[in-house]
Amino acid sequence: MAETANIAKMAERLSKELFDVFGWQQTGPMNSNWACNNKDHGVKTHPADAVWYYDEPYSNQRTYILADLKSYQKTTIKPKNIQEAIVNLSMAMACTESSNDWKSRFIVDSTRPSQVNGLLFVYNHDGEYDENFGQLLKGVQAADVRFIPCNRSLIVLGPKDICELNAIVTHIKTLGSSGRAQNGLQTSFLFPELKLKKRTLPEGDPWDNAAPLPYLISKIIAVKARKTGSTNPYDDLHIYYRGLGKT
Repeated sequence: MAETANIAKMAERLSKELFDVFGWQQTGPMNSNWACNNKDHGVKTHPADAVWYYDEPYSNQRTYILADLKSYQKTTIKPKNIQEAIVNLSMAMACTESSNDWKSRFIVDSTRPSQVNGLLFVYNHDGEYDENFGQLLKGVQAADVRFIPCNRSLIVLGPKDICELNAIVTHIKTLGSSGRAQNGLQTSFLFPELKLKKRTLPEGDPWDNAAPLPYLISKIIAVKARKTGSTNPYDDLHIYYRGLGKT
């Protein structure tokens, strides 16, 4: 049992290391159960392995991430396990819409416009998974995600995604932690002004940006850096490319 518990905590520790650097804030207790208020779900409670939040770079909205953290060895990364986890997480997402128990545990500011998205974090703790994880998701049917609320997202990070994000975080740490000064440098994520989407962070601090979840699965992640005390927009720009090296 002790070994199983330690394996489960691997995903917990790694996710915290990653999302701290990406500027997410943890809220509420980890590994807690909160009351289900939908009899169609057939359960009394839903789990919350972890909940993070960040402010969107192009709106005044705060996004909460309800995370299911999985730590699997290669032989247990199977379609049935992934499908079951997606169904359970989608039901939990639906309950956050109206659950007072959820809101009292995890919502930081009830006056702030917010949304809840889901994250299935699938970490391969033995490092031996080398198959196409995306193929597992092709078996997910519409019925499996029918509970996801309208205009909400459930994103799955597979073993390769996590490995690549970990490599990016390792390099960012050599520059400086997100939004904070380290090694004489301050770093943050670059979100340029767009014609149709103007940056509207309430605090207005362009050096206090978090990296939204959809940004982490994009092909390009841009990190700006400047020397402590510099008034330049940025002194250096680091581009991390997660696509294939093809033209």
